[in-house]
Parts: sequence; C-alpha cells; structure tokens
Amino acid sequence: MKLLNYHIKNILYLSREETSNYSIYKLDNMLFDAISNISEIYELIGDWEDAIELLERFILISMKRNKKDKEAKLKNILGVILRQKGDYKEALSLLETAYNFYMSMNDKYGISSVLTSMGNIYINQNNYKKAMECFQKSLKISEKLSNKSEINLAWNSMGNIYSKQGNHKKAMECYKKHLEILEETNNKRDIAYVLGNIGTVYYEQNNYKKAMEYHKKDLDISKKLGDKRCTSIALGNIGNIYGEQGDYKKAMPYFKRKLEISEELGDKRSISFALGNMGYLFLMPYT
Repeated sequence: MKLLNYHIKNILYLSREETSNYSIYKLDNMLFDAISNISEIYELIGDWEDAIELLERFILISMKRNKKDKEAKLKNILGVILRQKGDYKEALSLLETAYNFYMSMNDKYGISSVLTSMGNIYINQNNYKKAMECFQKSLKISEKLSNKSEINLAWNSMGNIYSKQGNHKKAMECYKKHLEILEETNNKRDIAYVLGNIGTVYYEQNNYKKAMEYHKKDLDISKKLGDKRCTSIALGNIGNIYGEQGDYKKAMPYFKRKLEISEELGDKRSISFALGNMGYLFLMPYT
C-alpha cells in the first residue's frame, strides 16, 4: 500500500506541474509512467474500478492533447483489465484502436503487445483459430526484437489454446518453455501463473497428485504477492481437484473463498464459475 500511495501522490503532483519548469513532453512521459504503475498495482490488488476510472480519465487527456502514442498504450492496459472483468466487446474495441495506431506507426513493440492482448480475448470467446494467429504473429515479432516479456506471454497463451483443445503434449511443451524463460528472470507473478497452467494440464490428464502439487505452489506464491486474481484461480483449481476425488467437504471452502474474492474483483466469469461449483456440491453428501 505504501507503493500505491507513492504513485498516487506522484500523479497528483505531476498533474499540477502544467506551468512548472518541466517541458510538456517530459511531463507527459512522467505522468504516463506513474499512471501505468498505479493501474498495475490496482489490478494486482483487485481494485479494478479505480484502475478503470484512472485510465479512462487519462485516455481523454491524451486524446485532447493529441498524444496518440500515450492513448494507444493506455487503451491496451485498459483493454486487459476489461477482459479480466469479462467485458470482452469493449476490451476488443479498445485494443483494435490501439492496434491500428501501432500499425500506422510500424511500432513493432506495440503491435506484438496488442496482438497478445487481443489473442487472450479470442481465447475467452472460444475463437481459438484467431487467438492462435495473434499469438504466432506476436511471437514472431517478439523473437526478432528479443522481447522476452512478450515471448513469454506468447508461449503461455499458445499453451492455453492447446490445453483447451485437449492437446496436452503441446500445451506442456509451451508451458515448460515459458517457465524455463521465467525462471531466468525470477518473475514470481508469472511463475505462479504458469505453474497453475501446468497443474491444469495434469488435472485434465487425471493426474490429480501432480495437479494438486502445482496448484498449491501457484496458490502459495499468489497469496504472498497479494495477487487476488491468481489466488482466485488457484482456489478454484484446488476445489476442482477435491471435487473430482469426491472429497466435497474439502472442496467447498475453496469455492466459497473463490466466490468472495471474485465478488470483490467484480469478475463475472469467476463468480459464475464459483456459484456453479458450489451449487453442484450442495447436491452432494459433502458434510
């Protein structure tokens, strides 16, 4: 929370610096960095509404100043947050606007980033063909740029598609490639995410022991980071394993906690998931 307060104070300070000795260009860059940092913190702790309000406000400011590069970057960030909330139509509209701008400027970094964001929406919409096209294009561009961050995201996202299509071998190859790169950078948040994905592949292969091992590692890291979204996902996955093993009494607390966090986040998709699983358990002799 201290870090969050620091970035809030920074934005308020920079917003009053219109007539200071800063050049407008330098001021805009400092503001954008502060806004990006604070929106990421809001996303991490699950305060999506504040993140959305902040981003929308500064998107309007960017449009007013005709700062199209800033507008595109902020729309990309906002699109990611709206996807996590389940607002796919609005998220895709924002990302398409950002994509068109980056294409017009031949901004390879921007293009690869937005392609990844768009691909994740297509996964949520079960349009795996379009999603795979986005990730493969992003990976090709990112490898030429040696952009490890986007390379990681592409490998992980392609793994997600293979997993959903039941191609467990291909999914595991992608996830382990992703994990190998992440361990070089010690990126705990993304490591937790990919551990959860590996756990899901084992779950789909009915290897519940290995699945539980990976999901519990994911949950432990996510809790320590204060990442509510990943914590919610891990809780649901562990609940699923107990449910499949017929241990309904152990499964229920995980789904209840997932529901609580999902409601805090306003995550419609996860709320529906938790309620559905709890409803099923209420029909079972779990007590």
